[in-house]
Amino acid sequence: MSRLVLSTGCTEMAGTTAISEGNPFERRFRDAHTVSQHLQGRVSHFETVGKHLLGIESDPRFV
Repeated sequence: MSRLVLSTGCTEMAGTTAISEGNPFERRFRDAHTVSQHLQGRVSHFETVGKHLLGIESDPRFV
């Protein structure tokens, strides 16, 4: 289960109080959705870095 799915599910289960600013659910929901939109949070980036660390030839698609 991804962090995005988990944070969305927890926020939905917490109800309307979860959307209040300052509520821990709101912050985690916002953070999970934000990072999912950034390049460094993508699975392909982790794969590329892993290949580099293992000395495997890779195609850096994010460059």
